[in-house]
Amino acid sequence: MGAQVFLVGDAGEPPTQVTLVYPQDADSASGRISVLSPLGASLFGLSVGETASWRAFGRVHSARIVSVLAKHANARGVAP
Repeated sequence: MGAQVFLVGDAGEPPTQVTLVYPQDADSASGRISVLSPLGASLFGLSVGETASWRAFGRVHSARIVSVLAKHANARGVAP
């Protein structure tokens, strides 16, 4: 949780940054996207340069992953 993902949309939209969070912490207005949302779930297993596709608002959307900044874990493997 807490990974920041930078995306470039399929229709020439400007780059977008989203932060993946647990559902109870989601707030789309501030760019915090639930990992269980259509967009959040579509990002699982993808890498930089790959394209995520998801269905929302009655249509299919897609965006290419430009970069990912992962939240670092401590020595026990637990994120702060």
